[in-house]
Amino acid sequence: MYPLIGYNGVLLVENKPLTLEEEIYENIKHAIFSKKIGPKMMLSEEQLAEAFNVSRTPIRHVLKRMQYEKIVEIKPKKGAFIHEPSKKEIEEVFHVKLILEKEATKMAYQNISEQQLDELEALTYKEEEYFQRGEYYQALLTANKFHADIIQACGNNLLIQYYNDLTDLTNLYLALYDNVPENPPGPSEHRRIINALRSKNEEEIDRELVSHWIRVKDYMVYNKEKDLSVDLKTIFNPLK
Repeated sequence: MYPLIGYNGVLLVENKPLTLEEEIYENIKHAIFSKKIGPKMMLSEEQLAEAFNVSRTPIRHVLKRMQYEKIVEIKPKKGAFIHEPSKKEIEEVFHVKLILEKEATKMAYQNISEQQLDELEALTYKEEEYFQRGEYYQALLTANKFHADIIQACGNNLLIQYYNDLTDLTNLYLALYDNVPENPPGPSEHRRIINALRSKNEEEIDRELVSHWIRVKDYMVYNKEKDLSVDLKTIFNPLK
């Protein structure tokens, strides 16, 4: 298997194969972002080792990495669990992400060409198709790329890095709590952002960005019933 490297959550194939730990990491992350694993669920080292047909050592390394990224919480003498962020934590992350995106977009919109805007618009229709087919993970990646391509045009590498780090967190929050309606408004909201970028109207751009992220945050449902009975061996295939 070749690596699926996430730039802001967008998967890219490179020329060298994934290491064993990278492959386990990508598989677990994919399962979480695809809503196959929910908040509070225990990630049993024993079950994961059996599911991937490996020893516990690479599993332990992957879980420690995911703890560092705030995807997993490791509780002494209890095990590893999917991190369940507080509503306050989620509010703070979205607040900072919006501040960064507004600033980056102000720096970027003068540099974005009509061709790039056309490509962004094409992404919104791909996102819509994925939602219609029930492919939430692919829709999430496509939405990530939409925002990432705009941010990239700001040219400030440090701002881009901070934004990317926050995107990894918001992806987790959306995977755990997003209440996706039958016809999600995200693609049409993204097209309104494109129209604002075409007009080069800074106030309109700000208004559409704020409206979009407030709606995303407000669609989250924090009291979802949690299925803690999922057998990890039924989710993953052995790697060897």
